[in-house]
Amino acid sequence: MSETGMGEKKMGSLSRHVWLVAASAAWLGLLGATAAARPSKPLEVTVPVPAGQITVEALKEHVGAGDAAILAHVPAKTRFSRFALQYQIEGRWREVAFVPAKVVAAGADTLRSGVAQIWKAAIPHQERGTHVPYYLHLELKEAGTMQMPAAAPAEHFLLTFKGKPSRPLLFAHVLFMMGGLIPLGIAFAVAWIYLLHGRGLVWLRRSVLTGFVSLLIGGVALGIPVEHQVFGTYWEGWPFGRDVTDTKTGLLLVLWLILILARGREILLRRMARRPPGDRAWAVGVIALTLLTVAFYLIPHENVKF
Repeated sequence: MSETGMGEKKMGSLSRHVWLVAASAAWLGLLGATAAARPSKPLEVTVPVPAGQITVEALKEHVGAGDAAILAHVPAKTRFSRFALQYQIEGRWREVAFVPAKVVAAGADTLRSGVAQIWKAAIPHQERGTHVPYYLHLELKEAGTMQMPAAAPAEHFLLTFKGKPSRPLLFAHVLFMMGGLIPLGIAFAVAWIYLLHGRGLVWLRRSVLTGFVSLLIGGVALGIPVEHQVFGTYWEGWPFGRDVTDTKTGLLLVLWLILILARGREILLRRMARRPPGDRAWAVGVIALTLLTVAFYLIPHENVKF
């Protein structure tokens, strides 16, 4: 077979690999966007009592207006001397009593096996971005005093009040953040192809630059307004704060920018001069940074501090 034929065969193989990676990244991006749109589920915590067990739906976040309702599924014939919710606002612990609540909107399926009643207590609405520690205090006539968590108040649940972001803005943010995985996935595949066959530098340059621009738009141009609508702040990552999500986004952008500037002239002039072994080292850097990006994406997207 002639060299031209061999070259066409390799490029055809390259294209097939690229589109396979692109399709996989698009599918993962769709799954990620779906997961990001779901509200955080309450943490279900149980404590045994003589009549069975009490199950509490410990909210982790409250979105929008209104008070945050904490629900407790209580077995039949449970008698309380005191059943209260303790929550902390501005450094001061406050108390609100649980009261029996009728389940109407939730439907009969909310009542679980062995549960006779649902009790409810509400934490008053706070400004978006406010974190409220809370715990439950129970005094039962048959079993004495207990708390949930058991080591409260040293250990407690944490509720975050959030605002509702604009749907178009949130959609665009998720689209660019998840969409950036597609060109980076292509760059990952092309970098391997270049290391093995010495081809694909043009694809590599385009994919890295496209992925970086997508992350920059999604994480900064769109991410900052979304954060302000949800938490009332513009940036809580390092060096101004300790938010994990903001910090990992900023770190990824800085690392990709350093990698791009290492070959900045060729990228900006839309050409990649062959400079082995520099090209190979750059391709290895693309592979390593793509793996780091995926690892960062797997960190839960929550308002967590380090």
